[in-house]
Amino acid sequence: MKYENMSWLGADDTYVNTLFGTNTNTNGGSQSPTEYYKSSTTNMRSWRLYTDEMQKMEKDLDKDNSPLPLQLQINEIEALSEQLYTNSMQIRPSMEPTILWKGRTFRGRWECNSVLHREESGILPMTQRDMSILAKYESEGDETLSKLSDEEVLSKFEIKDKETLQRISAAAGRNVDPLASSGIAPQMEWNDMKLKTKCINATDKAVLEYPKVFRITGSPDYDTNFLARLHIIRGKGEAKRYSHAEEFVKVLHGSVVWFMVVEGEVAKVEVPKGWQIFYHGSVEHGALLDTVAEFVTCTQIIGPAEWELVGTGRENPLLEETKASRLEAAQLQRSDDVSSSR
Repeated sequence: MKYENMSWLGADDTYVNTLFGTNTNTNGGSQSPTEYYKSSTTNMRSWRLYTDEMQKMEKDLDKDNSPLPLQLQINEIEALSEQLYTNSMQIRPSMEPTILWKGRTFRGRWECNSVLHREESGILPMTQRDMSILAKYESEGDETLSKLSDEEVLSKFEIKDKETLQRISAAAGRNVDPLASSGIAPQMEWNDMKLKTKCINATDKAVLEYPKVFRITGSPDYDTNFLARLHIIRGKGEAKRYSHAEEFVKVLHGSVVWFMVVEGEVAKVEVPKGWQIFYHGSVEHGALLDTVAEFVTCTQIIGPAEWELVGTGRENPLLEETKASRLEAAQLQRSDDVSSSR
């Protein structure tokens, strides 16, 4: 991927402001990103990190012959600017997301989104409000939120306005024009989307209602094969004309592994606590709930009021290998724990 017009990295305020506008500093004044970064020794280090990271990203991703549209490039630059612009005292996730795709490991928000944006999907850190809530319960010894009911968890973490959901999907380059011709299924009109939906499994007619809190510790009691297999999410009845819903997941504890098909090849996507992932239902995907899975999520699937999981039949070459490596790692960890307790 080649970013167009990288000369602004040398502190071209005109181009920077074209992308980002101006920003308000803590004293209430207005500064351009360049002025802000160069206003102190600390911020100058941030500016250098900013430019170095963008140039490194350009060099690394230029090896790929599948360029992203300019708007997605701008989304990445804007997101990086936003992250470096934030106060250093903010609560940040302790671990980074990773993706294994085409034999290469991608780490962190920028590299992972260079993969996911190809399918109009993406990863973002959770908001500072969310992180503060998680930190509060962790400090009280309830990192898994076990003392909260599902309703209480949803009341704290569910995104209840469509505008915010739309911004998240747009940041991933999601196509907001339902009539646009594209290789990726377009969205429903936002006004038609339902925030509360039901999954009616075509195989056993089981019903799952969303938004939903998933609390997983090892393999759950119910059959999860239909979640692990590669599938799409398709509306039922008249809504079938839309081949998908839109899925938003916040990881509140632990780490979740998804498999997603990106440009025809299966990728393993691991998202730890403190991050949120967005993808749409026409992306072939599956969630890994194996014997060592441990996580809590706030999951929202919006779109048609009723939808179903439809298997694609695609083989997942990463599934068994991933299960085996995770089980081996868990066994080694238990052995280490036993040894250290003696």
